[in-house]
Amino acid sequence: MSVKIIAHPETGKLFTETSKEGWVKCQLQSKQMTVNNGVITMQTRTAFPLIQQEVADACAGLKSGSVFPLEGKITRKVTSEPQFEGHKKVVNPTTGEEMNYYQTFNFTTNMQEQDVDERVAESVSVSEKITANTAFDSEV
Repeated sequence: MSVKIIAHPETGKLFTETSKEGWVKCQLQSKQMTVNNGVITMQTRTAFPLIQQEVADACAGLKSGSVFPLEGKITRKVTSEPQFEGHKKVVNPTTGEEMNYYQTFNFTTNMQEQDVDERVAESVSVSEKITANTAFDSEV
């Protein structure tokens, strides 16, 4: 799995200026095969790391689709609460339905780093579980 740098779809630039002087952002993308409930698909992950301008200048020879010069991967973090101000819940791209979680993708050079799921399970009281189990058992 390699991470590639992708040009901005409107400007064609690999590096986009930020409000912080001396820093830019770029789009990094990885694709990998994944298995979910026995179905194999290609999963695309995209991250937008903050990059020092000097590093961007050193990468001037790259083109859109080039392998990024640092070996790394893109990890996913999922939470029940927003991870930053203005963070919006994930939306199902097929149905448009708002999901009940937030996610971010980050580029890391630590190849041992794993995805993190910090969602808090919705709690169900013990009495609700007993009632549900009793109702099920009486129907069987």
